[in-house]
Amino acid sequence: MDYEKEGAYVICVETLGYSESFEGKKESEIIDLLVSKGYMIYADTYINTIMVK
Repeated sequence: MDYEKEGAYVICVETLGYSESFEGKKESEIIDLLVSKGYMIYADTYINTIMVK
């Protein structure tokens, strides 16, 4: 996908990794990728991160 031409203005992505012990860890790779594409964190619901351009 060409994020410069086709990227969404708002993305809600599940960034909490699954854990059987319920000690989920944020998947920072997803956040880092979107930040590198020009998005910023707008809000975080613990399970999801809302990114805006």
